[in-house]
Amino acid sequence: MNAGRRGYGIMPGGPLRAHSTPALPSCATGVPARERCGSLFGAPGIETQDARNEKCNRKERMKTMATDPQEILSRHKAEAAKIRGYADLTEEAKARHINELTERTNAEYAEAKEAENRRIEENVVSSKKAVFGILASPTYSDAEVAQVHAAFRSAWADVLMATSNPIGAQEELGEILEQAERTGDSLLARAAYHRGLDLGLQPIVDRYLQSRPKEAKALERYTKATEEANQAKDFSSLFSQALTERALQSSW
Repeated sequence: MNAGRRGYGIMPGGPLRAHSTPALPSCATGVPARERCGSLFGAPGIETQDARNEKCNRKERMKTMATDPQEILSRHKAEAAKIRGYADLTEEAKARHINELTERTNAEYAEAKEAENRRIEENVVSSKKAVFGILASPTYSDAEVAQVHAAFRSAWADVLMATSNPIGAQEELGEILEQAERTGDSLLARAAYHRGLDLGLQPIVDRYLQSRPKEAKALERYTKATEEANQAKDFSSLFSQALTERALQSSW
């Protein structure tokens, strides 16, 4: 729906020169120097700086791993191809490594799909509330908020009664909206707007949103959220997902 108008070191054979000290990964900070630079002290059993940095960097990469299902599939395919290209591995070893990779990817993929579906659902709920919710001033007491809601219900009932027959509803809503704007009755105007949305009367929706850019943006967000939800549920998406998950179960 269109929402409307819208660190000095001595260099051999040379003078003193300043040199920089490599930055530590965030997870290596706060570690005592003896532990961070164990190899310099000759301390047994303590990781070298390079080893600690590599471990920290690996953790950082894990945090930023792709969460998009399609990116996960693409990464799986690339890693499987890399394993197949190892000349020092037997075919049996390659198959084993790819199967292990596939098991990990299956779990990551399922988690990503669940997170994606949850995000889509939450987006629909929050954006719908922004469009259809009746917001009262944050300074109002509970009793005053209840009065606002009661007043809206009354205006909604009047609008429903006037547009019980969809034929001619657009004209009726136009008159109601004009009267509401003239008298500053924001609840009545909102009721007419909601009825226009329900009936798919774009002229009424556009007319209401013309001077309300914030509400136009809210409707645009809700429209995009519902479209995304519908696409995630339609047959072609489900069929594509089934094929994808079936492919993951193989060793490629």
